[in-house]
Amino acid sequence: MTGWLWMMSGVLRMFQLFFGLTYYSATYFYANELDNSSQPEMKHPKLEKGKRSEGSFLIQNKLLAIDFAVNKLVFMVALLCIGLRMWIVQFRLNLGLMLIPLSMMLEVILKNSWGLMKLWRGSPLTWCNNDFDSTCTCARLDRALASASWIELFPSTVFEHDPSTGSDQSVIFIPLDSGPSAMYKEAF
Repeated sequence: MTGWLWMMSGVLRMFQLFFGLTYYSATYFYANELDNSSQPEMKHPKLEKGKRSEGSFLIQNKLLAIDFAVNKLVFMVALLCIGLRMWIVQFRLNLGLMLIPLSMMLEVILKNSWGLMKLWRGSPLTWCNNDFDSTCTCARLDRALASASWIELFPSTVFEHDPSTGSDQSVIFIPLDSGPSAMYKEAF
């Protein structure tokens, strides 16, 4: 059991390393797109053509190597990722929030390319600031993603919120078997 936990901590460290470098990669990608743009006034002064360092190519190669290593590990290891503030890409689920930066969109695309599947069941909006006027903001803040190996081991795993608490953030409930749901409790 200790060996399995050690291996999982290594995988999570690789995720942290990769997502730490993802922002730089997305910025580099955005700068290249701006170089081909017909609107020079939109360019960021630090990202203009000719001002990038030679090291950016090496960082891109490291990102590809890390992506390949994590991609191999995700399919071998039963992996469950639970995150707070994982961003929403569909406009209908993005009520009251600002537009999503390109770097966060790329992270969502990378998670999907690794074959991580959502375990969410319930309302698409899990948080509200409880302002019942024009400043009301609703969003889905919590999400769980699992690899195919996790779903093979625990096929009935779901990720739910228990709405019985009086807080604006619900308790997270992750049953591993097909028992009763937190969303639909029977009366006493």
